[in-house]
Amino acid sequence: MLDRHTNRTVGGLERDMGWQMSESNAETAEKFDGRRQEIAQIALAVFLNKGYAGASMAQVAREAGIHKSSLYHHFSSKEAMFLAALTSDTATLLETVDRLAAAEGPGADARFLEALGVYFDVMRGSSIGALSTVIAETARQVPEVSVGFHTGFIARFRRTAQVLYGEAVAQGSRRPLREGTIERIIFGPLLADAMEDLMMDGVPAEDVETFATRDKATFIAMIDELTAA
Repeated sequence: MLDRHTNRTVGGLERDMGWQMSESNAETAEKFDGRRQEIAQIALAVFLNKGYAGASMAQVAREAGIHKSSLYHHFSSKEAMFLAALTSDTATLLETVDRLAAAEGPGADARFLEALGVYFDVMRGSSIGALSTVIAETARQVPEVSVGFHTGFIARFRRTAQVLYGEAVAQGSRRPLREGTIERIIFGPLLADAMEDLMMDGVPAEDVETFATRDKATFIAMIDELTAA
């Protein structure tokens, strides 16, 4: 059937309209995701300043310039917002270690060493390190946060570390270690440094004796030396 005004088939018009609607929906979803990310970053600043208990959905909504009811379109609860805030500055880093762990073939040792730098950035330069005490306290009190953080971060870190190190061992560049040891070797020093930062906040830098692991290159070199075959 022809549309006499355009000389185009009705079926063709329907297909065009469907394509336009799909494109519009995609643009809307992209804008929604972008706005959600913006709000998560605002929430992160609030959690860093107030802690979990001191922060509120209402305060985040005010900082974001929206009504509290609108905030619930993006986050179903304060717990969900907190977990989203943690990923607001770590998502790309987490995707990087996932990509390294998924890679196959030669070069496992180079991928392992690259991942060490990413782990350092996650723990020392992102919200996870800065909020480590808040995360620990909140996880004990709010089961949803505990489960979400374990699934989204802890289990993810352990899995990628095990995969990357296991491949390096198989290719002969790293020595075999007892199960669970490599995660402790990697994350123990990073967590200790993050905790020291929190405890020594406000103390003049010259009065604080720092660990060498505060420097990324030194941290990678330390793990390299400890695990070399």
